[in-house]
Amino acid sequence: NDEICEMLKVLCGSDPAAALEKLNSLYMSGKDVAEVLNQLANLHRDLLLMQIAPKGGGSLLSGSFTDASLKELGNLVKRDKLFMALSDLQETLSKLSRSSDRKLTAELCLLRLSGIYSVLSAYSGTLVMHPQDVNPSVNMVPQSAPVKEEKPEPVKIPQPEPEQVPETSTAAEPYSAYTWKELISSLEGKLNGMEYMVISQPEHTEGEVLKGMVKLTAFNDFSMGVLSNPLTVETIKKAASGLAGEPVSVKIELKKE
Repeated sequence: NDEICEMLKVLCGSDPAAALEKLNSLYMSGKDVAEVLNQLANLHRDLLLMQIAPKGGGSLLSGSFTDASLKELGNLVKRDKLFMALSDLQETLSKLSRSSDRKLTAELCLLRLSGIYSVLSAYSGTLVMHPQDVNPSVNMVPQSAPVKEEKPEPVKIPQPEPEQVPETSTAAEPYSAYTWKELISSLEGKLNGMEYMVISQPEHTEGEVLKGMVKLTAFNDFSMGVLSNPLTVETIKKAASGLAGEPVSVKIELKKE
């Protein structure tokens, strides 16, 4: 799988031509383009797991790549770009069997990945613009501060204090049909490894069980992307409805700390 690691390196280096050459070389040697994209997707998945769970995610790795390679590549790309690229790879793989030109479809995918990794790389510097840069022939002369007019203070009229009204509690009563921990336990084996890790770890997701609803709070863009997958939402909905004995909806919101 050294070729797959090299392919990701050239993609991160914004060299789509080199990536296409590597794909063509593998294709000419008899390797199926679907296998190449699948290995590239596994590499992205392993890198994501290394970033979101550096201590507990080792058992979920594919085992196809060395720790040294994962560490080296992990320093090249950020989590959000890995997730975007992995989503594109998964979508391409799902459509590859229906493509009339599988190699062309794979090539277009690599071009999109190169675009993902090159986004913002050209704008990493900070643009500083001074007023003189707009028109160098015009000298910017500071204006004197306007003189503030003194206004007489308004006459304060004493107002009667408002009558104290006892507060009434509006907190919703706790829902006791099932708990968040019970829902997490019921999802084990129904979600894939990455999805279960994101929803079960409090640093990524916080869950609240309400009447007729499960409220999920994602603490980063990556977790939001994983939880927002329609298949993931449907799996959570079915598990919660089974525990509640009634239809349950799922609400997801992003809260960056």
